[in-house]
Amino acid sequence: MKKLLMLISIISLFTVGCTSNNSNEKGKIDIRGKVTSINIDGDNSTILVEGKLEDDTNYDEAYITITKDTKIQKYDMDDSFNSSELELGFIVEVIFEGPVKETSPAQGTAKVLKIISE
Repeated sequence: MKKLLMLISIISLFTVGCTSNNSNEKGKIDIRGKVTSINIDGDNSTILVEGKLEDDTNYDEAYITITKDTKIQKYDMDDSFNSSELELGFIVEVIFEGPVKETSPAQGTAKVLKIISE
């Protein structure tokens, strides 16, 4: 019985350690980097962004799911854009929404995606 409880405890700790609740600090983005892969699949798209871990970022590499609820901006404009406008090589900043899988690379859903350079 003790071994079973110990096993359940270890599994619980491992599961909690593999995700974060993404309590994003105001002014801090989750990732800034270059779009190196794009996969468009119906209503959702997935991109791979690779960058550097900096003082104002949380991750240096992430698979990012873009949904219909993701706000996509270009530069400092408030206009929304479609994920089909994304291209390889774009430099983007992303703020996640909800839990982020702490894998390598990280995996999360974008709340805001800002294209900062083409």
